[in-house]
Amino acid sequence: MVKLTQSSAYTHSKQKPVTQPQREFARRDTQPELEELQLELQQMSCELSARVEEMEWMNKALVAKEMEIAELQEFRMANVPSSLVPLVAEDYDALRDYPELKPYLLSDVTFTGTTIGAGASATVEEVLVPMGAAARKLHDVASEGKDELTFVEKAFMEECKLMSTLSHPNIIKFMGLVYPSGSRLPAVIIERMATNLHDLLLDSDREKPSLIMKCSILHNVACGLAYLHERSPPVIHRDLSARNVLLDSDMVAKIADLGTARTVENARVAQKMTACPGNEFYMPPETIPHNCSYNSSIDIFSLGILTIFTIGEIFPMNLLPSTYYTESDGLLRARTELERRSDYMEIVVAQIGTHDHPLIRLIQHCLQNLPTKRPSISEVLRLLEEAKHCARDDKNVLPPKAMCVREEVDDDLSRKVPYEELKGEHNCPPGVDPHNKEVSVGATVSF
Repeated sequence: MVKLTQSSAYTHSKQKPVTQPQREFARRDTQPELEELQLELQQMSCELSARVEEMEWMNKALVAKEMEIAELQEFRMANVPSSLVPLVAEDYDALRDYPELKPYLLSDVTFTGTTIGAGASATVEEVLVPMGAAARKLHDVASEGKDELTFVEKAFMEECKLMSTLSHPNIIKFMGLVYPSGSRLPAVIIERMATNLHDLLLDSDREKPSLIMKCSILHNVACGLAYLHERSPPVIHRDLSARNVLLDSDMVAKIADLGTARTVENARVAQKMTACPGNEFYMPPETIPHNCSYNSSIDIFSLGILTIFTIGEIFPMNLLPSTYYTESDGLLRARTELERRSDYMEIVVAQIGTHDHPLIRLIQHCLQNLPTKRPSISEVLRLLEEAKHCARDDKNVLPPKAMCVREEVDDDLSRKVPYEELKGEHNCPPGVDPHNKEVSVGATVSF
């Protein structure tokens, strides 16, 4: 007799044998549900197979597209200039400190490979956006791997920031920014211009502008300066020159290259700034010392030099020394900025045909040694308006003749001196008769 424990006895008592009819009934009861599950499983399997096939097709297409892009990039890098490579914003680190410039980023930009111009730190190339425009970008510098922008790069970004806030018909138009491929610094997109004033005046193949056109160009420049000086806060350009005056096809002048421009609290108050920030031949004397202070009158002086260049069509670079020894007493004396450019002023007078002209008065006022004696930009505009009216009225413009008048440092200003003593017969400016043996010294105009 088998003795069962309590637990085994309890289990044994609970178990009941399943009969054959019961098994048949359970199978018939679950058969529809099982068939439905099997059908769903088949459908899911088909869908999974289709998805796998679709993913395989997409993966093949993606690989093919990547290979196509790689081949295209390799072809372009090997067969066309780098400036023709599609522009892609690969690195936005330059805008990390300039978030206000991010809305100006452009994507639909194409470099044509045509270089319009080049300077000491940047080049200007033609681009399509999709209209014709120009892109100014810094030269390639060894800045890769650096966490911070260099001084030159920061200055360029500050220029972009300033240009994005300017809007005037005589200031070059800022159109946006674009990242050249492989560059961590954007290029600034500006409107495309026909030429610059320097090339217009010195290119022998171009038709020389008339006096009325020259007055109009100078008036455009003065209007652009007035906008900069009178805005809030004021802006001093500090590098006004003929190369930085661009002209469109209608000969409308626009000030460009604001790389050295400085925003100040008061345009008329002298502040400590960089010595000789622009072209040295356009700079006034107060910018020469190392620890110098100056104000917006630096642009007024540069405009005076620009007027000499524009009217005389010769760049005033061979200046007389700032000091000289007098023959009478052997003392060292100083020349004014006007006197240092007296030879060029003779050419200007010869081109105009008279010494009694608003342009002559403009140059005299702008080239004063003391900044406080130079005119305001509103006075400059008034003189240029007078010059435009004189250029339109033939009666106010005398025919070219020997009007080479300049002031000598001499007690007897009424004396007559040979012309060769002032200039030299072989260096006679255009329009001046070298055989005119005497000219008045002093008279009504000082240079």
